[in-house]
Amino acid sequence: MIVNITGFIFFAGLLSYFQIRQILAKEGKKAAIVYGCLMGLASFIGLLLIAGVDIPSQNMIITRIFAPIGKTLLGK
Repeated sequence: MIVNITGFIFFAGLLSYFQIRQILAKEGKKAAIVYGCLMGLASFIGLLLIAGVDIPSQNMIITRIFAPIGKTLLGK
């Protein structure tokens, strides 16, 4: 498992390094920051999945937000 995590970190870091360099040259600093944040979040979630941590489904979060709105609108 440690080899998988290390390989994943190396690959994600290498990919991010080249992508951020390219984005900085073409799009600018703001786009590179957005990419870095999204890639960091995706890498963190990927590391948790590799480590075998149970991650709750995003459907539960969306349901908790929009179910009361739907019930209010439909009157159920």
